[in-house]
Amino acid sequence: TVRGDATPKVARDVAPTLCSQQGGEGVVLWAADGPRQLTPVEWERLMGFPGNYTAVTHRGRPATDRARRRALGNSFPPPILRWIGEGIREWEGGDRVGDVVEVPVL
Repeated sequence: TVRGDATPKVARDVAPTLCSQQGGEGVVLWAADGPRQLTPVEWERLMGFPGNYTAVTHRGRPATDRARRRALGNSFPPPILRWIGEGIREWEGGDRVGDVVEVPVL
């Protein structure tokens, strides 16, 4: 464990769960030439965001990789929110004029 977090930090074939507590150490994947950390763009794409979605300016400076990973660890994947929303809409009886809000596809 790292600071009480028992989430696996190393994987060979799959990406482990991304958590905000991993912002500092990141997630390690095994590449052909050895272990490496996931980049913020890889985190974004795993979460369903477009690449460089978290590449923002904060206080006049580019966000650090650690800050970007932390923001992603604290976020919720848009594809999952879409799936939940569509399930609720279906359960409620489908499209009703005035009740449906368009969700942009990322």
